[in-house]
Amino acid sequence: MKSGTFVCVENFVYCTNEKKHFVIGKCRKFEKDLYTTPCKSSGIETFEEANDVLEYLLDCSASDVSEIERRYKSRKSENRRASKLRKIDMQENVDIFISGRDLGELPTSTPKRINSSLVEVVDINESPALQLADEEFKRNTNAKIGKFLYEQKILAEQQQIILLNQEKILGLLLQKESSLPQLESEDMRKMFPLKTVKDLDDLSSLIAEEGNMKQLVRICKSVGGIDVKQSVKFLMHRLLTDQVCAAFSFQGRPKEPAFDHFLINEAIKNVFKSWLLYWRDLRKEPQLQASNEDDTLKEVINCSATI
Repeated sequence: MKSGTFVCVENFVYCTNEKKHFVIGKCRKFEKDLYTTPCKSSGIETFEEANDVLEYLLDCSASDVSEIERRYKSRKSENRRASKLRKIDMQENVDIFISGRDLGELPTSTPKRINSSLVEVVDINESPALQLADEEFKRNTNAKIGKFLYEQKILAEQQQIILLNQEKILGLLLQKESSLPQLESEDMRKMFPLKTVKDLDDLSSLIAEEGNMKQLVRICKSVGGIDVKQSVKFLMHRLLTDQVCAAFSFQGRPKEPAFDHFLINEAIKNVFKSWLLYWRDLRKEPQLQASNEDDTLKEVINCSATI
């Protein structure tokens, strides 16, 4: 909230900041401890919204600022002039010396005191042109405020939906087992986690046969993770026990046999390849949809031209 002095002129609140005047909105009254008491007609219902609208209006263009400043100054001077004229009307009598030539029947040498009812007091605020300009200015200001509040509401709803979706996706990725139905054979599922090196050799012989590699890939896809490191960790815990992993070298230690020559590594690689291909195709869908819409629009234009 930027600092400034707040004033209320005819139920219309202004903020003076750095010698510039910014409108906040129409209000019912102006209290000492509060900036405004907004009314629903302007679209502002809380003081937080009034502060947001003020921040928005402080970023208005120079033309808008000069227009607000001009109207504020003109209204201030008009109120000052109107108050002077009203003081004249409040007096019981007004001493005016008028010549006989002006009154006709009065002698020229005799000054007369006339009643204030003969003096016409003109209220500048009652000018139709000025009232029309003020109403148009207020309508435009209220329209800007309403549009700003509506856009803020839409953005808040979208942000809330995004946060809810992120929480759901993160919860699914952190699960070690997928909630989707399993399509692979139960014989292969019962083998995991592998407990001995012999079980690992038997698995390598099994997935070397046609079709079994796809079943192993489907088993690996049922394991989630928020990144590659966590996904591999979950996969290894799903497929192997700690005793089997301890018998191999994963960092190139010479005294222990390497693990990378087993076919189970190929299954893990195929899992990540399928995930990458899926996300690549997902990114292409909006582009394909846009191109299809362009082609459809061109066909419609060509058909209309031929007709």
